[in-house]
Amino acid sequence: MSSRGRSFSSPSNASQTSSFMFSPKRLIWVIILLCLCIITMNFKYAIQSASQKRAQPAIVGLLAPSLSLSATASESSSSAAAAALLSSNQQSKLLPSRSLNSQSNQQQQQSGGGGPFGDQGSYLSNAIRKGDRRAPRTLIGIISSDSFNDCTYRKRHRTMFDIWNDTRVCSLDQVTSDCQVVYTFILGAGNSSAPTQLVNDSWPLLVEKPIPTKHEDVNAPDTSLLNIRENMNDGKSESFVYFASVMMKKYNLDYAMKLDADSILHLHDFLAFAHSNLPPFPYYHRVFAGALRNKYHWPRPETKEAFNQKEAYWQLEWERVHLYLAGQMYLLSLDLAEWVVQEAPNCPPKNPFDLANLPTSQRKFRGYKEGHEDHDLSSIAIKSPKPITMITIGKTQRFWEHPVKGQPRWERIVRRETARMKGEVFEGKRLRIY
Repeated sequence: MSSRGRSFSSPSNASQTSSFMFSPKRLIWVIILLCLCIITMNFKYAIQSASQKRAQPAIVGLLAPSLSLSATASESSSSAAAAALLSSNQQSKLLPSRSLNSQSNQQQQQSGGGGPFGDQGSYLSNAIRKGDRRAPRTLIGIISSDSFNDCTYRKRHRTMFDIWNDTRVCSLDQVTSDCQVVYTFILGAGNSSAPTQLVNDSWPLLVEKPIPTKHEDVNAPDTSLLNIRENMNDGKSESFVYFASVMMKKYNLDYAMKLDADSILHLHDFLAFAHSNLPPFPYYHRVFAGALRNKYHWPRPETKEAFNQKEAYWQLEWERVHLYLAGQMYLLSLDLAEWVVQEAPNCPPKNPFDLANLPTSQRKFRGYKEGHEDHDLSSIAIKSPKPITMITIGKTQRFWEHPVKGQPRWERIVRRETARMKGEVFEGKRLRIY
């Protein structure tokens, strides 16, 4: 009995064990669990790989010195040289950028926020404050003449500089290494035989003072008398850019600003703008900044020949987009100013028919002058063979007022800037001093 019982019970137990181990439902659950484990492991591996790829440049840059030092003696001399070169390149390119980012993050946390004239928490503005990079230096040429109105405007500009009384500002005749804003009044003082445009050293650049004038302040130390016939649209702006390029190289300045006589600078707003948006040498690349204008509303040239001559460059290069910067204020970096000086002699007079004496190969793209200095100088700048960095400044971002002609508006500016410097409230607001 016992043997038959054992023989009976043994198959039964084996059958129960087999059904327990290989039940279809249980097998499905095991497969599902295995799939979930595999998916989870792959997901974790993907996350780790992505994080390693993001950190790879900094890690490679940090490890490059040790990698180059651990080169084995069995490596060839050329391989060692290549490794050393890679190490030096990685240190010079990767480590500084990583350092800049960390400094920028730290300084943004320490700074109190932004402002209407740029991100005041940006690396550039904070680096200037902390002395990591010098501040940009700008030469402001206030375009003027020996007229009653311009004499009045010169007095207004001088009044503003006296109110601000800022050590970062000086006139061109008193420039020092501490000056971030250098100003001078630009007048044409050449005789009747002088050219209207001077962009090279073929003619003396300045007229010696004193000269006979209607207003005594024309001979003041803060004026620059260009040796050209006085004009507005026949080359005076190009002549200023040439003069500015000479002064910028002489005094280590970065930018040249052309400011109309009836435009009034907001000094502290400009300094904030410059520190946030205008890198100093050698970090700028052909910067051109100002208030954007569109030529679409101008009257069309009367003849097809005149239209094709003036618009050929814009039609082909810019696909009919024709923009320029307003003459009330625009500024150029030194490298772009040098291009303007180089191109200005190649730009013929505003009359397209004056091109008739030129060879056909020289006529193309050279008749774009319209007789408006802001348009013409902008066209020369935009024609740069290398891309330019254009900074367009909207109404709410401007650091100048234009036009300031009447006395009421001028008196309000005086009250506002006086309140600013005294720390008083003006029209319900306390204005900042940058």
